[in-house]
Amino acid sequence: MPDSLRYLRAALAAFGLLGCAVALVATGLFELFNWSGPDQSDTAGLDHYVEISIAWVVGIAILGVSQAYQRRPDGRRRSVQWVIWCDLGLLLAFLWPAQIMIAACAFAIHARSRAWRVRGGVALAGVGVLLAGAWWVVTGYEAEQPWLPAHANSADSAVVGTWTGTDGGQIELHADGEFRSSNLPYLGPNGPWTPQFTNTTGEWKLGRDGEWPYETLWLTAASGAPTDSLELDVFGGPTAATLCVTLDHVERCNDGFHRG
Repeated sequence: MPDSLRYLRAALAAFGLLGCAVALVATGLFELFNWSGPDQSDTAGLDHYVEISIAWVVGIAILGVSQAYQRRPDGRRRSVQWVIWCDLGLLLAFLWPAQIMIAACAFAIHARSRAWRVRGGVALAGVGVLLAGAWWVVTGYEAEQPWLPAHANSADSAVVGTWTGTDGGQIELHADGEFRSSNLPYLGPNGPWTPQFTNTTGEWKLGRDGEWPYETLWLTAASGAPTDSLELDVFGGPTAATLCVTLDHVERCNDGFHRG
């Protein structure tokens, strides 16, 4: 192999390993440190998709480097194209469902020694992964957008129902403007709930809070005390999907509520 190709292979392999290291270090830092405070779009819609993208970066970097330096049965090294394709896959890791579909279709085309049922099944599975991944991204993205009702006169009815929190507590919003809360966890004086608010009834209303681009749900406990009021911002598109706890206009969706 010419020295130029050998140097190119080494540079591409180093790029892949560097990308893998950056992805792992960035993931560790974001797990250890809270860079931007509570995230208003922390609805977990895309969290696991991104985690798979990080795993894809690591896996494809290892695959590219190992295959690039592995010898063929005839003793020759594999083509530099291995590392090029893997580095490209690393850069486009967020599109891992499309990459799986392309790999599945390539297998179906080139694995002519396999039965047509096997090749067809692999190709079909790849297309299924692509469609499922696209659905995952679209729904995950919509869930993290502020909810805007299609019609103002139907906004209230869109949030009526039972909302369940991450700790099992529930808020029931009734069509007559009444609510009932049950088993909301008391997390101390800095938590979102006062002791009087964990199990109570009261009134709710929906509307805009100043210039904030989403609907806000106001809950007022029956006692009417200032400590017995709460703001919840509504996220989700096109339907209301998450109620995020609001403290001084800082959303805590990890303490939020979802349908059901």
